[in-house]
Amino acid sequence: MSNVPKHFNDIPRNGVGEKLTNLRHYATVENHVQGYTQYQNGTKMYYILTHSWFDWKLQPAGRILVANSINGDGLVELKTNPWAHPGGCQCIGQFLFVPLERDGGSIVQIYDLADLKSGVLSTLHYDGGADKHNAGCLGIVDFKYKWADSGAWEDSYLLIIGASATFHAYVSRIPSSGDMRQLKFSKIGTFYLEYAFDASATGLDFQGFGLVADTDGSIYMVGLYSRGSGTTFEDWGFLIKLSITDDGKIGEKPTILAVRPFNSDAGGGLGKHFRYGVGIRVTPDGKLVLLATSRNIASNKSLNATYWVG
Repeated sequence: MSNVPKHFNDIPRNGVGEKLTNLRHYATVENHVQGYTQYQNGTKMYYILTHSWFDWKLQPAGRILVANSINGDGLVELKTNPWAHPGGCQCIGQFLFVPLERDGGSIVQIYDLADLKSGVLSTLHYDGGADKHNAGCLGIVDFKYKWADSGAWEDSYLLIIGASATFHAYVSRIPSSGDMRQLKFSKIGTFYLEYAFDASATGLDFQGFGLVADTDGSIYMVGLYSRGSGTTFEDWGFLIKLSITDDGKIGEKPTILAVRPFNSDAGGGLGKHFRYGVGIRVTPDGKLVLLATSRNIASNKSLNATYWVG
């Protein structure tokens, strides 16, 4: 999209409320919506929710719900057992990237929204060895990356996985065949984010974020953060500019360009906040959308949501 900072600054402070219906309800103890994003294909909109779920008789697990309308049409439930806590996710084209974690490790599952019945398209593992880490949320974007083995700038994906306030960055060439099972991600570094709301700096443990590429070649992270979750629930959006060093590594000190408060149309401890279902998307006409939901899918199988467009 063109001029990402302008779009971020043009987003109104107050969001617009809506309701997703005809979903599936789960018990609220230990369970709640974790991530929320959307994918638009022509006039059809996909609504995607990640939901933690725990059954003491089974292994820790989660659910991913995908509907092709706000009314829950075509609802599909993707199970993630035995991986828990499917978190903040993002789509790139028709492909959905979802992080999951367990026992201090994580995976990223890739789904093809055009063929959800096929199940998991591919799984990326970060659950062992030196690169073992959690994965509460992620962002994915396509960009030009200079590969050391060829010396050429090639179409590539940048994948960033959030583990609390530490972020792990990976790159992969985009397969010329279009087969996402051929992705091969290599780590290009980590960075830590903090921001001083007051006298003390706070680690930015985003519930969800997204990556956006600008037409000028810049890469931005849009992070969504609830300050004082469980008490004040102040919801803040961060616009952060990322950098790639000359040796192809992620810059260790990204630049926080803007920090803005946002209001949903319904608050309260269980209301719509950047703490629960949260994410971003870019519209086909190049606008930036922030997304948030309330904590739980109600027993009438509905979920309150808010969106902001700039």
